Formats: sequence, structure tokens, C-alpha cells
Amino acid sequence: MGRVDAVVEAVEELVQEGVRGLAWRVRLRLPDGSTANGIKRGNARLMFLDPRHRLA
Repeated sequence: MGRVDAVVEAVEELVQEGVRGLAWRVRLRLPDGSTANGIKRGNARLMFLDPRHRLA
């Protein structure tokens, strides 16, 4: 579908194995009103939970 601009709606810090700050859950609001949820770990790219949403 190409590239779209989204608005960061929420960022939530995740706890992994008792350690905080290693990953974050990110919720984006897309132009059509739907949301895309992803996980960001360290310096890695944002990975979307729904395979229909990807970063270009």
C-alpha cells in the first residue's frame, strides 16, 4: 500500500525477565483511523504485531 504518516498514540515500557527498559510497546494511529501495534527493542526496528503492517 505504500508509505503513510502515523501518529504515536501510546508508548508503554515492557518488563522482560524482571528488567525494565529493554523493550517498548508502541501504538500508532493510522490515517484511516485504525491502529497498528508494535514492539521496539533496543536499536532494532519497530516490529509490528500484525503482519499486515510493516515499516517500509
